[in-house]
Amino acid sequence: MKKRPRAKSAPRSKPERKPKGSAKGPPKSKGDGKGKAPERKPAVHPEPTEHATQPGNPDLMYGGFTLRLYDHDKKGAPPAVYEGKLRDVIFPCEKPILVPAAASASAGPTAGACTVTDGDMQVIAKLQRDLWSLGFWVFPREIKGDMVQPVISGVFDWRTEWAVREFQIAAAMPNVAVQDVKKTPTQEECKTKGKYLATLSAKKNDKVLGEHPSGVVTEKTADTIKYWLEHNYRCSVVIQAFRMKNEATPEAEGEKNKKRKKAKSGKRIRDAVFTENIWRHDEVVTRSKKVPDVQMYAWDFSGHYEFPQGRSNEGVYVGHYQAKPPFGGPISKTTESWAETKLSPESWQGQSWSEMDDKHRSTWRAIMAVAAQECGGGLDIVNFWDNCLGSAGHYHWTMPKSDGSGGEFCGFMSMLEAKFPATFAKCFAQFGLWGPRWVGSKATDQRDQLHPGVTYGGFAYTKDEGGKFVRRPEKGKFREADWLRGWQAAYRLEMAARTCAEYRKATWEYALLRVKGIRTMTEVDAWLPAGCKTSGRHVTLGDLFTTERGVAFLLRLHVWRPAGLMVSSKGKKGKGLPILHDALMRLLAEGTLMNEDGTPMKDGDEVLRWETPLERWKDIHESILLDTMLEFTGQYTKPGAKASLQRARFWPLLVDEKRSYQLAFEPVVSGDPTSPSLPVRQNSPSIPRCPERRKGQESAIRSDLEEFQPSPVRGSFLLAD
Repeated sequence: MKKRPRAKSAPRSKPERKPKGSAKGPPKSKGDGKGKAPERKPAVHPEPTEHATQPGNPDLMYGGFTLRLYDHDKKGAPPAVYEGKLRDVIFPCEKPILVPAAASASAGPTAGACTVTDGDMQVIAKLQRDLWSLGFWVFPREIKGDMVQPVISGVFDWRTEWAVREFQIAAAMPNVAVQDVKKTPTQEECKTKGKYLATLSAKKNDKVLGEHPSGVVTEKTADTIKYWLEHNYRCSVVIQAFRMKNEATPEAEGEKNKKRKKAKSGKRIRDAVFTENIWRHDEVVTRSKKVPDVQMYAWDFSGHYEFPQGRSNEGVYVGHYQAKPPFGGPISKTTESWAETKLSPESWQGQSWSEMDDKHRSTWRAIMAVAAQECGGGLDIVNFWDNCLGSAGHYHWTMPKSDGSGGEFCGFMSMLEAKFPATFAKCFAQFGLWGPRWVGSKATDQRDQLHPGVTYGGFAYTKDEGGKFVRRPEKGKFREADWLRGWQAAYRLEMAARTCAEYRKATWEYALLRVKGIRTMTEVDAWLPAGCKTSGRHVTLGDLFTTERGVAFLLRLHVWRPAGLMVSSKGKKGKGLPILHDALMRLLAEGTLMNEDGTPMKDGDEVLRWETPLERWKDIHESILLDTMLEFTGQYTKPGAKASLQRARFWPLLVDEKRSYQLAFEPVVSGDPTSPSLPVRQNSPSIPRCPERRKGQESAIRSDLEEFQPSPVRGSFLLAD
């Protein structure tokens, strides 16, 4: 019997490969799509049902309407919505502008009223064009000839609310930018500064708006917009995207036709303007590179910040775009961090290393072991590219996340408001941003109340026109809070760290709270046998880990994955991280500490055992426990997490997979010779690679850096007051 031939199936098409983040090529504009977050549909808002009976006043800006979110112009059959009400009739008039309005029993129009359908008379569209002309380019843009123009929707969406809020912020500043509308910038100015920016200069604000930023067009806001239009005032902070190039050495005499050699330092400098006056986090989308092709710089005419001596308010570094599908946004580089933001001993208590007491030195070592990785040792290093609205600080505390959860940075804002109200007002309240109510606050507003804990999370808040607090982002409206991750938001967070000493001091206090909280955690008490405990009290992590290395390790693990110290199983979905629990279970089951040759470890004649009161644990107990936790971390997570824990444990040394050391910073040359300089992430040619480490030996540590390294000795950690 012959077999029937099998039908040939259609050839399978290979799945399209995702572009690599390090792919080479010129920077792409917004339309490229690579590395850009997918477009997310905005939340749907139902139309109002109430019809307004009072028409607007055509002699007032925007008809005298109080415009707010979800208002829109008339388009087609549906009527316009202003002040949250349907407007069958917009303006009264003796003669119809276009088409006489039919009498409506529900609306009750006055005699001689007319329906406005002329596009130039549409209120929201006019507002959007006015805001754009004043420099608030938050709307999608299109190029027509040599002009950059906004895409006008006629809908008061979240972008329009953002633009109004930004206008209210700028109108409250001491200075404004004024535009010379008659000036024609030179070709060189267009290249090195920008066609728009070259026409701006600083001027004292003659009409300061005395309203908090609500995003609602009130009568005062409308009058101030009119004043700005009449006096050519513009937004006082402009952020430009520049194409970068390598700095080149000067041409040698007689070699003008030869190519310039790149500088050995590899320093990147501004070449030419790439995109002007950027606002949105995804305004300029470029491929991710170690050396970005496009970077952002700010020109600040506002007079809001007091720039340190020697620092200019022009060409202030902000960052570059970092692709992180499905997100992406601003990020700043450690190499551009200002010296004023370095996490030196002086930035905490105003004392040098030699002046600090033992408690502050000990706590500084543990915190810095983590901060060196999270923020690169600089408080003006910010991230706005992942699944939260932004992050900054010692442990890069996050703003609220896309999954609807809050963030620790909101808790920091709360603490700053409670302890340093003037600095909080300068850094956040003046920009219309608040956190929850701090622990013990007696305020009775709409914000959540924080309570003592290991961490302090929460949401951000703005105020409506009546002063009522509104949570941001609102539930299901993460996209409508994208203004919190824009370039202006990144710049403000950086400048808070660069110019406000109390802000920097508060970050240290907030970082210390987490160290205190971790040491009081009691989950471990249920995992230890009675032989390890002292009767009458629960065992805490502070009892179990008493070395500076141990505290640094715990802090790094808790910042990365808190569950690693708290859960005892992987859970039903198998995604739990019982790192500490499983490490303890294995070691307690072994009973005795063993040498590499399999013989029991001894301290004198005493055999070292695991089920021993914690007060009698030796340095080797904690060291082996950390090694075992590291092993389980490698089993349960990706390799990068294991390396990160090692770097925290052995800071200020960089530890590679071969367990060799490399110095992460060197002592300062000038100033206080006892103070360490900034820890850096990248390797330096001047730092020699140390020989391979053997277990229990750290002879490669340089003696002049040993006092800055967390100690492996039990009882060495001292908590600062």
